[in-house]
Formats: sequence, structure tokens, C-alpha cells
Amino acid sequence: MKTIRTILVIGALLLVSVSASAFDEMLEEIDDLHADERYELVFSRIDAAEASARTNAQRAQLAWRRARSHLAGVDRKLAAEEIDDSEAADLFAEGEEMAQVAIDNDPNLAEGWFWKAANKGRRGQARGVLNSLFMASDVRDLAFEAIALDEDLTEPYFLLGVMYRELPGGIISFGDDQKAVSLARLAVDRHEEDRSREDVDRVYYNYYIELAHNLWERNWSERRRGNRHSNIRSDYRSADSNLDRAFNYEGSVRIPNQSDREEAMELLEWVIDEIESLPRPTQGELDDLADGRELWDDWN
Repeated sequence: MKTIRTILVIGALLLVSVSASAFDEMLEEIDDLHADERYELVFSRIDAAEASARTNAQRAQLAWRRARSHLAGVDRKLAAEEIDDSEAADLFAEGEEMAQVAIDNDPNLAEGWFWKAANKGRRGQARGVLNSLFMASDVRDLAFEAIALDEDLTEPYFLLGVMYRELPGGIISFGDDQKAVSLARLAVDRHEEDRSREDVDRVYYNYYIELAHNLWERNWSERRRGNRHSNIRSDYRSADSNLDRAFNYEGSVRIPNQSDREEAMELLEWVIDEIESLPRPTQGELDDLADGRELWDDWN
């Protein structure tokens, strides 16, 4: 009797294991479809996978992926002028709700918090600068929560780097050009680590564009970069949290002997040359190329 019971238990465990393996394969397929920008197929695969989700953790994995592709799809429609800013803002609000489903099912999953932050941030941008300022602290705090849960997640550093550049500083908001550059450098370096581990299979050119943009806006001379680097390095070494280290990440790396704007121009030129040489660029890469060329024209 004991042997039969043991066999039944082992059989049940094997079924769960096979089911979990099949679910992981579905997630991998969804990620590949997202990378290929086939968002409608992403949503249909997620709909199908939800029927086989057995745990809240699995439902959370699907929910944040839905929020991710939803945001990308809305951005695509906005760029193509298929929708206006008001319509986009309403759609981004729906993306926040999708990410909240992930948080509700698994509050310890960093991606849920990040994709809520990303959708909320885009909603603020679509509504206008004033709304962005009102919402900025909420978006920042959601990104902070994602980092607290998973310091190795790359996307929150990228989002924060843009925010710290775009927002005013002082008593108005928390903008800070130095933090913006450090966060963008960290995002680029983490992205390159992700690529080396084959966690991502393409170059996120927008990471390099935003680093260039942050450098251009900071606009330190070569001398000032050299003088300030030792102080930033000291702040990095004395930082007592992952977030403080991220804010001073530039102090942990060797920076080129040139001005901010010289480095920015080199980065932008590299991005433009790289995308122009791609045999079959995706629409996202073409969008990055357009952004890069626009900055190039503005800076020359």
C-alpha cells in the first residue's frame, strides 16, 4: 500500500513538473513574440496561457508581460498617429491595471511594479508636463520598489535615468543631471551584461540614446568630469543602499577623457551607424534611428 501511495505521489509531482516546464515554454514563446514586436500574437498567447495557469505566481508572470506588450503597442500607435495623446493616456491607464494584476498575484515580483511604473509614467507624459510632475513621485516610488525587490532588473534604472533628466530639480521636483547620467550608465552596462548572458537577444539602442541625451544635458567639460569623478567615486564607495550606489554608479567606472557632449556625440553616431547597417531593422529600431537622427540634427 505504501509503495502504491509513493508511486501516486511521484506521479503527481511529475505532472506538476511537466506542467511547469510547459508553462515556462509558453513564457519563452511570449517573450520571443514580444521581441519580434508581434504584439497581437502576444496577447492571444497570454489569453491561452491564462487557462493553464495553476498558481498566482504564474498569473503574475502573464500579467506583467501583458502590461509590457500593451505599453509597446500603444507607443507604436501613438508614433504612427493612429491615436492622439488623450486616447493614449486612457490606454496607458489600462496598462497600469494590467500590471496591478501582477502585483496582486505576486507582490514580490519586481516586474509587476516596474511595468506599472512604466505605464503610469507614459500616462503622465501623454497628459502633459503638469500631470507628469504630479505623478512623478508615484512613478519613481514604483521603480524604487522594483529595484528593492530585484536590484538586477535593468529597466527601472533606464526609466529613472530619463525621469531624473527630464524633471526639474530644486524645490519643484527631484530632477538631477548627475544622477541621470549615473543611472543611464548603469542601465547600459546592465543591458550589456544581459546580452552577454543571452537574456536578451538584441541591442536596446534607446538605452545608448538616452545615455547620450543625459550626457548632453549635463554638459560637463573634460576638466570638470575629471575633478568630479573622485567625489562621485567616494560617494559610490560610501553608499549604504543599492539605490545610492545606482545614483553614484559613474564613480565605479572609468570614464573617457573627453567632455560630456563629445562622448554624447560619439554614442549617438555609433547608434545611427549601427542601425543603418542592420539588414532588416525592426520598427522599434527604426523608431530609435529616427530619435537618434532628431537629436543629431538638434546638436549640430
